[in-house]
Amino acid sequence: PIFTRPGEVVWACDTYDRSVHLTFDDGPREYTEHVLDVLKNYNVKATFFLLGKNVVQRPTTVRRMIDEGHLVGNHGWFHDNYTEFFNRDAAAAKQAIIDTEYAILNASGQRPYLFRPPYGALTKEMKYFLTERNYTIVMWSLGALDQFVLNQTIAIPLYMNTVPDSGAILVVHDWLAESSLRVNELLDVMQTDHFLVPWDRCVERKPYLLQTNSQSDSDMTSTVASSFI
Repeated sequence: PIFTRPGEVVWACDTYDRSVHLTFDDGPREYTEHVLDVLKNYNVKATFFLLGKNVVQRPTTVRRMIDEGHLVGNHGWFHDNYTEFFNRDAAAAKQAIIDTEYAILNASGQRPYLFRPPYGALTKEMKYFLTERNYTIVMWSLGALDQFVLNQTIAIPLYMNTVPDSGAILVVHDWLAESSLRVNELLDVMQTDHFLVPWDRCVERKPYLLQTNSQSDSDMTSTVASSFI
């Protein structure tokens, strides 16, 4: 089910308690399976924003995400700054997003409806295109957790004290060993003072009835799709 409208930009949870939603960017990579093991052990559901180039390398990991109740989102094919990409070659930028969409569909059996722009870079043209393809744009509430994990002088609990009481969308990069291998520590801290919730609890919406259109959902037969997997 889809819980947010196409073109909507989400920066934080809509909850008014201490709920937080955990997201991971740039996977799947070599440490993603470990992250999934930890999430399964803690019974935490997250959203993974995936790069197309990595999806085609690890389709079974993407399938596992879906099978274990996580959401997957589109993060572009490469980790490009899409403001610059759209200004340089809008057609190629659009195709990179579409190609990632099909790669995720082929790997998981599900078409993504969430998009996170790398670096948070977003243009009006890009937002219009993503709306046409029925994407909700998901940002994040605070700086990436990785900077605190990598800086051994700053404790994770200190970072968590900055998380808003009304809820937040947190981001970790699962290609970083230091972050991925300390996810259990992060979850321990979060669960002492916050509620880790899945996406539908984060946005607190009823399922949204998506209106399919000829540009996206009703035409999932890309000429490049068959070459991905």
